[in-house]
Amino acid sequence: MHDTVCPAPVGALERLKQAECDLEAAQAKERVAKEALHQAERDTAKAEAEVKEAIREVEHPHQFRLEVLYDGVKKPFEVRIEEAVKTLLDQAVRAFGPLPNPHTLSLYKDGKELADNSTIEQAGIKPCDLLLLRPSAVKGGWNSMYTLPRTILEETFAQFRACGCGRRECQSLWLSSWEAPGALARVVHPEHVSHVGGFVVDDTWLNEFWLELGRLNMGVRVQVHTHPNEAFHSPSDDAYPIIHRPGFLSLVIPNFAMGPVGFDDAYLTEIQVDGSWKEVPVTSRLFVT
Repeated sequence: MHDTVCPAPVGALERLKQAECDLEAAQAKERVAKEALHQAERDTAKAEAEVKEAIREVEHPHQFRLEVLYDGVKKPFEVRIEEAVKTLLDQAVRAFGPLPNPHTLSLYKDGKELADNSTIEQAGIKPCDLLLLRPSAVKGGWNSMYTLPRTILEETFAQFRACGCGRRECQSLWLSSWEAPGALARVVHPEHVSHVGGFVVDDTWLNEFWLELGRLNMGVRVQVHTHPNEAFHSPSDDAYPIIHRPGFLSLVIPNFAMGPVGFDDAYLTEIQVDGSWKEVPVTSRLFVT
């Protein structure tokens, strides 16, 4: 007995062959499509990166213009983000020059002094910013001579006598503007609690005073306080000045300021570069007008 093998219909074989051909063609297309998809994904990622770079360039261009203000005059400058602030500072000093003591000047943005060794980018400088060229709070501050109106000196003594009543210490602060730092123009009497041997300035008042300095564009140049007898700088006076920078002056008036208005037996000391204090002659720093 023999098995009988029935041949596949001719039409079925042809359809199988065609289906296999179609499958191979479809697989080839799939491979091509996958490669195209991968390429499209790479192209998309590249385009997204280029868009981000373009946005960054718009928001933070490598080169842009800004203005520097000095003594009421504005001048334009072109900068690059990798340049040092010192490069721009030198350009501004030359543009506005000749200026006296240019080594004591700095650039300021939003009331903050910019470090010379930082880059334009690190300093947060942006296109169209307005920077101020003005005396530095930390450069060359020592050995400065201040003019002191006689009226401010007399007002200071009057405050000391009214507040201390010859029994308690008292403090006043002498201010000048940043436009004319060498000309003392205002005396401020801090809110404080005092006794025969010292005083403590009110913290809330100090916060408000700091904000007021910004609004007035003024700085504290000299702190003045009284002692009951001899004028000198105590360890507490050394440790807690209201300003911690070289060149800041602290003046101590003896006898609760009950003596003649002036600097008889007064003690003047100045913060040095290393943070220490050094006594200096009153006449070398203060000129009464």
